[in-house]
Parts: sequence; C-alpha cells; structure tokens
Amino acid sequence: MYHLNKKVHIKMVEGYNDPEAINSRIKRDQMNRENAETGKYKHFFFVQKYMNCDQIISKLLIKAIKEGEYDYVVSLSTTYNTMLAAVSDKVKAKTIGWQHSFYDAYFETQGRRHYNQDKYSKYMFKKLDRYVVLTHYDQQKIKEKFKVDTTVIHNLKSLNVKTPSKLEKKHFLSLGRFVPVKNYEMMIDMFHEFHKKNKDWILDIYGEGPLQEKIEKKIKEYKLKDYVLLHPYESDISKCYLF
Repeated sequence: MYHLNKKVHIKMVEGYNDPEAINSRIKRDQMNRENAETGKYKHFFFVQKYMNCDQIISKLLIKAIKEGEYDYVVSLSTTYNTMLAAVSDKVKAKTIGWQHSFYDAYFETQGRRHYNQDKYSKYMFKKLDRYVVLTHYDQQKIKEKFKVDTTVIHNLKSLNVKTPSKLEKKHFLSLGRFVPVKNYEMMIDMFHEFHKKNKDWILDIYGEGPLQEKIEKKIKEYKLKDYVLLHPYESDISKCYLF
C-alpha cells in the first residue's frame, strides 16, 4: 500500500497475535477506556495495574528488540508509546515515542487516550529517551503541563502533484478507514446540517471498513445519496484531490 523502499524490512513481533497476547491487549484496552471515561485508575497504582495486564506483550517486545540489536526503537501513538516506555529500561536501544495526533486529543479530551492519566503520562515521559510531537503548540502545552522537553517534527507532505487543481467544484474530501475512531457518522451528521443551506456541495469519502453498512444507512436516512458519495479505496490519492 505504501510503496516502501526495498531497504525497509518488515518483521512482525513473534507471538504478538497469539491468543494469550491478544487477550492481554484486550484486558489492557478495557482498563484504558474505563479510566479515560471515569478516572477510576487515575492514581499511580494505575501503572501497576496497566503493566500487569501487559507482562506478556512486554516480554515479546524485549525479546524482539534484543534479537534485532537495534540502536533506536520508535513507537507511534498512545498504545505503542506506553508499551515501549514499559520496556525501555530492559533494552539497550534508545527509545523514542512519537505522538500521532495533537495535544488536546491526547491529554484533554474525555474518554480519549491519556485523559485522566497524568501520573501515568509522566511515567511514560520519564521512561522514554525522547518524545516527538507534531507542532510547536503541542510542545508548549506538554512543557506547561508535564515539564517535559519534546522534539517537534511536522507531518511530511506525502504528495508531489505537478498538476494543480482547477478549484472548480465545491467538494469536501475525506480518506480513511470506516472504523469507529474515524467517526464518519458524526461527519455525515455535520454535513447534513451544512447541506440544508448549501445544496451545491458534495462530500466525497474514499475508504472501506466494517462500518460501511452503518454509514450507508445514515446517508439514506438523511436522503443524501446524491451528495455524500462513497468510493472504494484508492491507491493514487493525488487523483482524489484534483477536482
């Protein structure tokens, strides 16, 4: 899908998708969601509880990193950053956590990611050798809240389009998986309100996934089948942008 350079080698962590490891991750994720919603585990003992759920995963990661003899290990997003932090003092490699989204989504949105987990977040920052964020705003907010220095690396521009768009059509464009975290149902709710006063706009959605049937049902309920258009996965996404 991503047309990786041949020098990039993909190697799965052995045992990561075995039933025992999957059950461990499910248990951990259930605790994480419960804590984010209610704050039940917001005190420091959450670290012990969280890590006890992940002993299996920790052992698999330590084994994989040691066998690979890596100089650096980079994790991406909440779950993997915390998993890497948990094993950082058991491996020789330098460990780098990379924040996938912006500060507010990670630390200030109820029910999401690191909400209600300030003490555990501090534990994660302390254990990692470096933490990377996407913007200077994120860097400033984490400095204010956790007294932690971070590194800013902006998202790369992934398209190199030589033909500019003619900007002739009034289109919204979305590309992504049809899964709960993308919240396409809310997007269609919002477009429904927008559409009441803007009949000449189109919402193009490119993607696939388990929620497609629910998304199609909502489009039908709002009578938007001529205005919200679902398209299958497109490997050359530059075509999608050139209206």
